[in-house]
Amino acid sequence: MNNISSNLCAIWGRPANSMLGRSLISKILASCSEEMLTLFQSARLPDKCETSTEASSSMNNAVSEVYDIIVKMNSDTIPIQTLLEALLNLCVVGNAVVVSRALRILHSILQNLLTHGTRSNQRNNVSIETYVDNNMEIERNNQEHSSALLNTPDPEEDGLHIGNMFLPSTFWTPFFTGVLQIALKYSEEGIRVDALSIMILTVRTSDSKGEREKFGFISVMESLHQLLQKENALLVKKHSVHLLFLLLNCPAMLKMLCSGGKDGSELMETVGCENEPQQAINSVLKDLSECLTCEATTSLELKLCRLVVNLLAFIASSGKLGYEVLLGSVTAHSFLELTMEVLASQMECKVDFSTEVHELLNERYLLMREVLILLNRLASHAMFSKPTLEVLMGSKRCAGLTIDIANRLPQRSKYPLRQLNPQMANDLADLAQKFRSRVYGFLEEQQHSTAERCDTGASGKPPRVPR
Repeated sequence: MNNISSNLCAIWGRPANSMLGRSLISKILASCSEEMLTLFQSARLPDKCETSTEASSSMNNAVSEVYDIIVKMNSDTIPIQTLLEALLNLCVVGNAVVVSRALRILHSILQNLLTHGTRSNQRNNVSIETYVDNNMEIERNNQEHSSALLNTPDPEEDGLHIGNMFLPSTFWTPFFTGVLQIALKYSEEGIRVDALSIMILTVRTSDSKGEREKFGFISVMESLHQLLQKENALLVKKHSVHLLFLLLNCPAMLKMLCSGGKDGSELMETVGCENEPQQAINSVLKDLSECLTCEATTSLELKLCRLVVNLLAFIASSGKLGYEVLLGSVTAHSFLELTMEVLASQMECKVDFSTEVHELLNERYLLMREVLILLNRLASHAMFSKPTLEVLMGSKRCAGLTIDIANRLPQRSKYPLRQLNPQMANDLADLAQKFRSRVYGFLEEQQHSTAERCDTGASGKPPRVPR
């Protein structure tokens, strides 16, 4: 690893011991030096699967172009945008091995640029959203293998050439679209996860109120539908849901989803998509429901379920149209019913203590907590309380689950709370007790209303109103 870094530093005319030096591009090269070496070596190796000499030549030319750009950047004549575009072009013409390495280099470059506050149009590109999944496996892994090489320097000592590192706002939309096409082209889990990680960074870079509209709502929804299919790996689905969450931080996109595409003519004109928006939206909503219906027993499955629940809570918080998404049924059951089934299944799921029990219990606690918070918010809402509880009590199966949860979950001494530490158990028990009080309050009100109707029917007269 040190030899690779020394060679890359030599290309730049810098001594090997300056790997932690002041230039941002030096840090970028050092952080992804292994990927670069593999990338450059791959251009020299024959590809047994490659049937087209022309295609192989195109890939080798693209690799050579990336190499030449890296060398020329030392003279400050080549902007970082040129390197990013060359790497993206390499993803278009390269084989799976080359694409995988190129994507990792792209991710490392973007992460370093955002960490060091590269600006676009004199504004900070880093936009921290209301929701950020701090457990993202890809981002965590990248940070772990490069954290020893990357320290945030003083801006005055960094040697960051703002002119060279500048990325205009017009760069992000075609870049995002290009990476999205790469994710759809290749079915390998690693490539799709890396591509989604890059898109997540790109979306976080953009302005949530304006620039994200330009990514194209319908085309993105159709693409996410493909990435959320059952045959995709769990990590691909998780990153796809995370990307959707960030995109919906754009008010126009959230409005489009909640209205079924009826509100957002301006966005539709910008996208220029011929397909019906309702179909694309329903497809993604169905995919989200399938993420909930799968029995979550592993840590990653639990994280995926929790992320979907968080996304649904965010959609519901947008108002009446968002709440109606939870009540709507793109499958046999509404999202509200599915979240209740998720909660019930986690109450019954046993833990194998020979496995990573602590992580599983923690993820199960977090999932159950998010579901209870969502249910309590809806069940106590001034406008949505009654329709929420009517849905939960509307079918025999859902009503049975609701009553069972309301009765059992507040009891700290019984499963599943007895397996949690006292703080977690008390937290869930308190949330469950609040939900229980709302459920039984609703049932008492229903019984009272039924009794009044019976009294009115028996007498044939309306009850007297006291003066």
